[in-house]
Amino acid sequence: MSDNYQLRFPIGEYSAPEQISPEQRDIWIAEIAEFPTQIKHITNGLSELQTLATYRPGGWNLRQLVHHCADSHSQAYTRFKLAISEDNPVIKPYNEAVWATYADANDATLTHSLHLLDGLHNRWAQFMRTFNEQQWERRFVHSEHNKSFSLSETVGNYA
Repeated sequence: MSDNYQLRFPIGEYSAPEQISPEQRDIWIAEIAEFPTQIKHITNGLSELQTLATYRPGGWNLRQLVHHCADSHSQAYTRFKLAISEDNPVIKPYNEAVWATYADANDATLTHSLHLLDGLHNRWAQFMRTFNEQQWERRFVHSEHNKSFSLSETVGNYA
């Protein structure tokens, strides 16, 4: 494993377990529900200069990461809704690297993304808590990876 890979994915890339129990999904849903509180705690009181800090060379700064989470998790919530309401929908990826260059992804004010994450994660967790076993096995096709993903495995990726 290269040093760049380890810097980019310090805890490693997500790999779904072969068997995912309802209890494991409940843990993941709780983690998703708690995420906005954790981000608020981490970012509370940071100076503008601190929000420009990166954890690896060539990586995004803290404000880009927070704004990226709002973008990424909005996409994830929509993908979950599509997978529940449509049969095996093909989802469109977005260019994260380009999105990270836009003004809204570089705004020193994290408040708007923190509010978005708070409401979004509340609704997302509430939505997932209603799924039955058949709904957890609903799938979407990620066109960038040309692969089908179940909601059960996807929730772990976001947790």
